Amino acid sequence: MTLPIVVSPSAKINIATPAVSTGSILTDVLGTAINAGKFKTLVALIQTAGLTDVLRSQRSVTLLAPTDEAFARLPQLLSADTLRKPTKRKTLLHLLSYHILNRKVTALDLQTVKSVKTVNGKHVQISLNKTVLLINNVQVLISDVQATNGVIHVIDAVLLPPKSSAIGQIFAHFANSAVTNGI
Repeated sequence: MTLPIVVSPSAKINIATPAVSTGSILTDVLGTAINAGKFKTLVALIQTAGLTDVLRSQRSVTLLAPTDEAFARLPQLLSADTLRKPTKRKTLLHLLSYHILNRKVTALDLQTVKSVKTVNGKHVQISLNKTVLLINNVQVLISDVQATNGVIHVIDAVLLPPKSSAIGQIFAHFANSAVTNGI
């Protein structure tokens, strides 16, 4: 049985699917994120990491897109400014590739699985809380923003890779420190 996915009642962003709402021409995943204007941090980090070709390719992809507000809530040691540093490129690639799926996966598709493999090889966990879709317990604010080469699911937090990886352990340590220290 599939349930209808609803936009979170707490969602405070307005993203229009370009082909539907504005009459403009539908573009690729990266272009759609740029046009939305709510993912400036994510787009800048994607460009810094050299992942633009992945999201502009003809191959179908899914982007789990944290909003600018989600990035702003990260502790300083994981901030966008820190991740842009050349010495953090490997960490940045690992983090961003955890937000990309190698195929188009709609909200309806996500209702039928418990996890999905990301481009970095790790899985994200999928669950439903009544009719709210969750990815690693992060709320999907808006699902199925259409693009020519896939979809975007807008999420309300940055997904941190699992603790099983060395970089995931670093992320977990800093995230736990931030919570402990009230950051």
